[in-house]
Amino acid sequence: MTETNLTDLDREALTRAIAVARRESPTRRKQIDDRLAREPWEVAARYAAFCAQITSMNLEPWESTLVYPDTPEAHALVRRLKAAGVSQYEPNPLEALAEAEHRAT
Repeated sequence: MTETNLTDLDREALTRAIAVARRESPTRRKQIDDRLAREPWEVAARYAAFCAQITSMNLEPWESTLVYPDTPEAHALVRRLKAAGVSQYEPNPLEALAEAEHRAT
């Protein structure tokens, strides 16, 4: 499944997520590069954001990323991000949200 309604903000966040995920380890770099070679860019990029968010948010296996929000808490955080002008695909969404909220004050 590919996204057809990505905003410029989303594309920028996904591009950063690819770079962040590729820096995680040589294995992750190969995995991301392989996905970019065989999958649509949007699919591979969302996977990179998924990986980056697991790391940056220190998520447990049962916790939801914001790329694929599946809990009320994750949906609420996505709404906060959007209200602050931050993409749900940010590789480090909590840091990006804190920066956006700090700039707003």
